Amino acid sequence: MVSRARDSLPESVDPDVDCCARVMDAVGVDRGTAADWLVFLAALGLLDERDGTYAQSAAAVERGALADAFVERVYGARELVDVLDDDPRTVEDIASRASVLRDAERVARLLAWCQLLGLAERADGGYRVANERR
Repeated sequence: MVSRARDSLPESVDPDVDCCARVMDAVGVDRGTAADWLVFLAALGLLDERDGTYAQSAAAVERGALADAFVERVYGARELVDVLDDDPRTVEDIASRASVLRDAERVARLLAWCQLLGLAERADGGYRVANERR
């Protein structure tokens, strides 16, 4: 899905391109979620941004590198990943343990990205560190 979103955008910045519309079509989301995707992809280094317009960067879409970029560049991601262990925890429990994250809604969004990037997995009604990271 990350590749589809990124690949839907132009290779060079073009102010005439509706980037949100392209992401909406590529991954089947609404405009607000598409805007979140653009910010997220830029944070991962997959997009270049100039004056609110995006284009693909030269960075490769590789899961391990993306997971590392996520932990390094997305606010709260490191703290969230640091509290995951082998025991499944609820979103609320994770929010209370992560020092900078108190908002369960934000924690839930970050956990969804953690799943996508292979950092976390769902188990027994909660989240734990992904099997491949143990």
